[in-house]
Amino acid sequence: MIRKLTIRGFKSIRSAEVPFGPLTALIGANASGKSNLLDGLRVVQGLALGHTVRDVFDGRHEEVTQKRWPGVRGGCKYACWMPASGGPAANTVEVEVEFDVDGDVVLWSIGLDPYNGVLTSESLRSANNTGDEYYQAVREAQPLTANPYIMAHVRKAKGEGRAFPRRYSPHEAILGQLERDQDFSRSIAFFAAKANKALSDLQFLDASPMLLRGYENPGARRMGDR
Repeated sequence: MIRKLTIRGFKSIRSAEVPFGPLTALIGANASGKSNLLDGLRVVQGLALGHTVRDVFDGRHEEVTQKRWPGVRGGCKYACWMPASGGPAANTVEVEVEFDVDGDVVLWSIGLDPYNGVLTSESLRSANNTGDEYYQAVREAQPLTANPYIMAHVRKAKGEGRAFPRRYSPHEAILGQLERDQDFSRSIAFFAAKANKALSDLQFLDASPMLLRGYENPGARRMGDR
């Protein structure tokens, strides 16, 4: 379960920290930022579901085996915060999620460059012990066309002192790539899979009575938001 979301430089949100419970209702006036906050949560969910940064913001076309991901309103072009009175705009989006995994409070932090569709940073660590990092990555400046990668320093197990350098694609969350990287460490891959599931299981309810009378597509793996 998500306990808290911190988001910076995203759409109309310069900086916000929002606590959550098992069921959270967002109430507020029009244009107060409710939809943008939900979009921030959808960015987290899309990355956890394995979509690329570009697809999370701009959408993903329908495939035979997977429902289409609709993207975030405004797409990559309007993802970063812009000051209403002019001045420099943000060029990255930063999100930190605090959530529970097997009784441990975990912090997942990720920095995104929506315009170029890449990660700028990512880390997963225990909130109970600030020195207990599962992995940490920062993307070094390099040409996007020159076989880009992001270097992560990953521990083979929780609490292990040494971290090993690993290269991952900067176009999708390292958390999902770690889940598939079982040749490196089964223990950390198993934990990454649980963390990924906790994030991807987010469910939004903005129900439409007309759509509720219809039927879901056969084989759908999730309840629709509408």
